[in-house]
Amino acid sequence: MSSDPKYLLKEEEVAVQAVLLACSLTLKVFHRLVKGDVQIKDDKTPVTVADLASQAIISRLLLQAFPFDPLVGEEDSDDLRLPSSALLRERVTSLVTETLTEAKLPVGEGQEWEETLLEAIDRGGKFEGGMGRFWTCDPIDGTKGFVRGDQFAVCLALIEGGKTILSVIGCPNMLVDPTDEKGPKGVVFVARKGHGAYMHPTTLPHTRTTLRIRSLGPDTPLLESYDPHHSDQALSARAAELLGITVPPMQIDSQAKYCELCRGGGGLFFRVRLPRGKVFEEKIWDHAPGSLLVTESGGCISTLEGEEITFGTGRVFRSTGIFASHRWSHEKVLKMVRAASEAE
Repeated sequence: MSSDPKYLLKEEEVAVQAVLLACSLTLKVFHRLVKGDVQIKDDKTPVTVADLASQAIISRLLLQAFPFDPLVGEEDSDDLRLPSSALLRERVTSLVTETLTEAKLPVGEGQEWEETLLEAIDRGGKFEGGMGRFWTCDPIDGTKGFVRGDQFAVCLALIEGGKTILSVIGCPNMLVDPTDEKGPKGVVFVARKGHGAYMHPTTLPHTRTTLRIRSLGPDTPLLESYDPHHSDQALSARAAELLGITVPPMQIDSQAKYCELCRGGGGLFFRVRLPRGKVFEEKIWDHAPGSLLVTESGGCISTLEGEEITFGTGRVFRSTGIFASHRWSHEKVLKMVRAASEAE
């Protein structure tokens, strides 16, 4: 990988701007639609608005800066184009326009502008990925956390040859200082292949803190999904016991788990879904951004079998489990998890 200090700097600048704008937009949706909406009764509507508008902004900025880079995203505009979705289209268009205008970025108007945003959303939903260079994004990772006003993330990664070479994750509801529960929220995490990883508050982009994963110890909590359907929590509890971890697990929605791990909030990220041993299809946008944060923060990420994860197999990859920890303890972690699995 290039040792040039300018390697991927333009990509980093654009990606950080896109994620920051998407974070701002998603918070608007939460405060206006999740907390304040009285017109729409469908609980899924705020999430849909936030997902589509967030992907539209990210796709739009990437297309303007890197017109030849494809995008793999979670959303497409098929449902949004239906006549019955007129109000939804209006909300998405209005939010994107407002957010770009606040950032002093160019916007359009009328049906032509609406179509431009629909096409931007479609860029993510139509491309299948592969071994070339492309971006992947999850416009809102952790929808349940988003609706609760808890942790969620806006995730973006640049992939080349099946490996993540740049990642940016925005966590709008994450405390800047985890020890100050009343302090400011909003943190962005950035990693560039071969150049380390850092974080900064969403409001102070020039205040950077280098990311380093903590060594595994009794006071380093295991990080797992908030939703028990997303991970085998009984197995993680047994693994924590075998590893000598004496503090309760930290349960977080979304790739905010990777972020918390990389800033030293935990010692191990654990994901084994039920039924145990089954091979699952994982979406690349759910792990590609977090994976580079881990490796550039001094960690290691692999499957349960200890295999390296690749993101060049299309929109999904197959796995029986995913683990991330400090590179010095990774083999020990895998052995203990396997031992915990075999003991049950």
